[in-house]
Amino acid sequence: MNISEATKLVIATGGKMYRVSEDCAPMLITPTDTPDCCTGEIRGSDKAPGKRWQPQAKDLIAEDWEVTE
Repeated sequence: MNISEATKLVIATGGKMYRVSEDCAPMLITPTDTPDCCTGEIRGSDKAPGKRWQPQAKDLIAEDWEVTE
């Protein structure tokens, strides 16, 4: 699915979204309307989520977004 569809599903379900084709450990993204914007965390990491995830153009046009709970 595209980033817009994934965002709507995350908002509805409370999950997180990620790109399937990412070469590194998947970044789990949580879109918000807070000052933190979108937060991101590396799956399996015990570090706190980072604030203000900044997507690249390839992320915005990708069709391989998935949602997890």
